[in-house]
Amino acid sequence: MPVIDLGINFETAAVEAEKFRNPAPDGIYQLQCKSCGVHISAKGNQSLEWIFSIVNCPDQMLNGKQVRMYTALPSGGSLSGIGFLVDITRALGRPWSGAQLTTEEYIGLTCTANLSKTDDGKWNEVDSFV
Repeated sequence: MPVIDLGINFETAAVEAEKFRNPAPDGIYQLQCKSCGVHISAKGNQSLEWIFSIVNCPDQMLNGKQVRMYTALPSGGSLSGIGFLVDITRALGRPWSGAQLTTEEYIGLTCTANLSKTDDGKWNEVDSFV
């Protein structure tokens, strides 16, 4: 019978699983950008997928909780949703210059955001940046 090295014990895995299962209470949190990359929707539209983690939260159970956000990229002359991209890059302290944006420059940067729960109560979403 094969033995699989998971690299994590059950107790630690259970704590980490809770961070993903339950959304954080509505409120203002410090977020750190963990990744940013191009995402293609089912309809073929391009956006940036931002993955943030809650950091420096007094409730230690919330530190590491991930929040995902998508921002539409300009396409075919449409600037629909560009305001969200402006908001995120400004909040992270790094508005882009020129007509290009380098996603790696945002990884590790922090910002403050107002989070709420989605209508179904299963996830967090960014309402605004503070």
